[in-house]
Amino acid sequence: NPPITLVTSTYNDPTLIPNLLSNLSSSSTPVSALIVNASKTSPIKTSPLKRYSTLKIIPGVNGRGQCYNLGGYDVSEGVVSFVHADTVLPGDWDVKVREGLEKFTAVAFTFGMKDKWMVGGGVWVEMCVFLRCLFFNLPYGDQTLSLGVEEFRFLGGFPDQCIMEDYVLVDLLRHRSALGFRGLKVLREKSYCDNRRWKVHGVRKVASTNRKVVKCYEEIGAKGCFEMYYGTKWEGVEGRESEITKLLE
Repeated sequence: NPPITLVTSTYNDPTLIPNLLSNLSSSSTPVSALIVNASKTSPIKTSPLKRYSTLKIIPGVNGRGQCYNLGGYDVSEGVVSFVHADTVLPGDWDVKVREGLEKFTAVAFTFGMKDKWMVGGGVWVEMCVFLRCLFFNLPYGDQTLSLGVEEFRFLGGFPDQCIMEDYVLVDLLRHRSALGFRGLKVLREKSYCDNRRWKVHGVRKVASTNRKVVKCYEEIGAKGCFEMYYGTKWEGVEGRESEITKLLE
């Protein structure tokens, strides 16, 4: 069996450690974990993870895509599974990933929302994402994208942009599927995303914002979309190439 490394990026996410503990313990075989810490001021308290000798933490940079690339290129063999810090994977998820990758270049899990009954419209959100995957084969980044290290590098990793980076890589994989290549498969099992976004803002507001982000991205690109969404300028990686190169060495 090819070894699997869970790669996650974080910026002071309080759910990281409990979720990572759950994901490491729910695998049927030992897996490695790599945390890319984008915060330069807040070290990660790893004491609960001491029994996992295969845990590694590396410094990150601005942007989840760049952090994922730092983590993905740090892994030398096997499979990389890119999991969000607030996501919990299903039981025996490693077996499902390996089985899926025997036939496809990449796999993702079906979208699930933690405690969806506590969010008005939570079931509707799950159904909409399910239909999006069924008809368009276009999962969200929350659904834990997994692929071989060699395939990840061949595809060039995640794009160097500040938002929608997972969309671009997934779109490339689904187009490969449409052309008859070994592409992307959405597995039946669910990975569960934290419900805080929908709980705080409401399902209607989140759905509306998502539509605006996609439209904005298509019209003015990633940088303008980031600044519209977060209300702040994107520092980007321009002028920091030496810093990123050093981290990748």
